[in-house]
Order: sequence, then C-alpha cells, then structure tokens
Amino acid sequence: MRKIAICDTTHFEVSYTVISLFENTDTDITIFIHVDAYEQLVFLLGEKIKAFTWIIKHTGESNRSFINRMFRVIGNSSFDLIYLNTIEDNFIVYACHLQRLKVSKAILTVHDINGFFNYSPSFSLRRIIRYTGKRKLIGLLPAFNVLSDALVLHLESKLKKTKQVFNIPGGFFEPELYIKREYGQTEVIKISVPGSIDSRRRNYDVVFELLRSAQHLNIDISVTLLGSFSKKYGRAIQRQCIEYCKHNKNLHIYTDETVPQSEFDAVMQQSHFIWIPLRPFVVINDGIQEQYGTSICSGNLGDVIRHARPFFTPSALKVDMALAECRLSYNQVSEIIKILQSLTYEEYKEMQEKSWIASMYYTKEKIIHRNASLFL
Repeated sequence: MRKIAICDTTHFEVSYTVISLFENTDTDITIFIHVDAYEQLVFLLGEKIKAFTWIIKHTGESNRSFINRMFRVIGNSSFDLIYLNTIEDNFIVYACHLQRLKVSKAILTVHDINGFFNYSPSFSLRRIIRYTGKRKLIGLLPAFNVLSDALVLHLESKLKKTKQVFNIPGGFFEPELYIKREYGQTEVIKISVPGSIDSRRRNYDVVFELLRSAQHLNIDISVTLLGSFSKKYGRAIQRQCIEYCKHNKNLHIYTDETVPQSEFDAVMQQSHFIWIPLRPFVVINDGIQEQYGTSICSGNLGDVIRHARPFFTPSALKVDMALAECRLSYNQVSEIIKILQSLTYEEYKEMQEKSWIASMYYTKEKIIHRNASLFL
C-alpha cells in the first residue's frame, strides 16, 4: 500500500480533488491542513473523512510551527509521495526540510508560475528570502502540477527537461451528483460570481454595469457574489454593494468571513450561469505580475467543472480547450446583455448540454488516465 502525504493551507477545493483522485487507489493518505480548510472538507467528504489521517493546524499555531510539526511526522514515516498542494509562505523552511529528507517522489502545485521564476528588485530582506526559497524548491523537486492545461507550456518553458509537469485541475466532475438546470422564460436568470471579493483579481465595475443595464432593459436577473469580502481588497466593494442593495433587490452578498461549502454548492446548483470577471493581469506577491490563463489559473474554473454550468469570461482569458465550448466570452457587458435578453429554453438547454460534455472530460477516471504515472 502506498503512503501519501497531502500538504495544503487554504485551497480546500483543490485538496478535495487530490484526495478524491487517490482515495480509490491502494493508498494510505495523511493530510496536513489548516483548520478553516479542514472544516470545509468535512462537508465535502462527509463520512469518508474518517478514512484519512488528519494533521491540523489550529488557530494560534504559527505557520512555521505547523510546518516543523508536519515535517517531523513526515520524517518519522515512510511516505511514497509528498504532494505539496499549496505553499504560500516559509518557502525556504519547506526547502530545507525537503533537502534533509531527500525525498525521491514529491510534487508541488504551482499556483503562480511567474512568482517562482521572476524577481522584482527590492530592499526587502524577506522578499529576497522568499524568492531564494522558491528557487530552491524548483531545483529540489522532480515534479510540478498546474490547475489548467493552459498553463502547462508556460511552466515547461521555464523548467529543465528532466522535470515533470502534471495537470490535476482544481475540480473534478461527478456525473452521479450532477443537478441539471433548465431555464423558463418567465423565471429570473440567476448568475453567480464565485470566489472571494478581491478588486485585484476581479472587475466588479462590470457587475454593477450589468445589474443597472438589466434593470433599465427590464431583464429579470439575480447576481450573487458568492464569496467573502477580502479584508484588504474588498472593503470598498462591500460598501458599494451594501449601498446598492438598499435600493435594489437583484444583488445578493455574504457578509460573514466565510461562505459554508453547503451554501456555496446550493447557490451554484441553482445558478444558470457562472460569471468569472477576471482582470487579465494581477500582482499577487512581491511585485510580480501574473497573467490569468497563462501563468495563473482561477479556482473558479474548478467550480465550472464541478457544477457543469455555462460561464462568462472576458475574451482575453485563456481556458482549457475542453471548456471552450461552454465558455461565453465577451469584450463588453453589452454582449452579455444581448445573450440574456434573447435567451430561450432551447438555447439554454444547448448551453447546458455543452457544459455537461465539457465537464465529462474531468471525471476522476479521465484525470487519472491523463496523469497515470502520478498514480502508479
């Protein structure tokens, strides 16, 4: 039986995918994770959560302390694979531990590719240490993962030929749990904008533009911002939303720090469309610019896969070839309005069928087949 360690901090949806892909193979799985992510996985995994060993970082424990505790456990065990699903800090600490372990098989999911290879000059010692740690990890690890096949070539172009690159997406499709959505021309068109409300990543001006245009043209829509407001990059939008909601009923928001996964899934299942209004470029860490669809992937594509819904994105965004058929691209909000204004039962039925076909490319069996050597 293979022994696998899965290490994560915040990306519980991606962890759920990785756990689910390995669970039916002959494996003994230990998961190292932060408590908030664990609580979301309790809902997603249900009774299956008891089948795994959990090492949880609790509130009050420092990140470095948890990392050290994690590697003490790893060092005292004989893991066949260490799957580093998210590393957000203490890169040099991870690298030093991994170097001492001399692990033969380990993989790192790279969420922001440019941030691991580019350096923006700074007098910050912490920035220099972070970059040094990232470069050390790139040199140490034999294999890497990206969440979209649109990112594979970009990462491969920066690595030595001896390094492997896998594509385990941020979500997978379970046909047996699929809930079909239909559209009747007398009902409200429901649109979800999933993800934390962060003005760096997403353009919320276009959301308000759509809401106001729909009201002006008497198009009955409802938009849900399906995520919590970023403390640093979402407060201004939160104030704008609260003010808008005082006078309008076609926008729904959440003011709690997290949206429970049960609520998230329920809203997604009721949605006709998913909207991903990403900005083309974003600076996440240390002054390094990332490009969506080239060097960084939106986790919302995992939501599209899981729920098999047609989705809107800006035309400039690159997506997986498999998702292209159910993607509705736009340059201007007026193009979304045009689709919604003339939407019919038959048109939406065709969109939903294309979404089903697209998501079927991401069943567990097909993802495992495309990344076979990782699961041997």
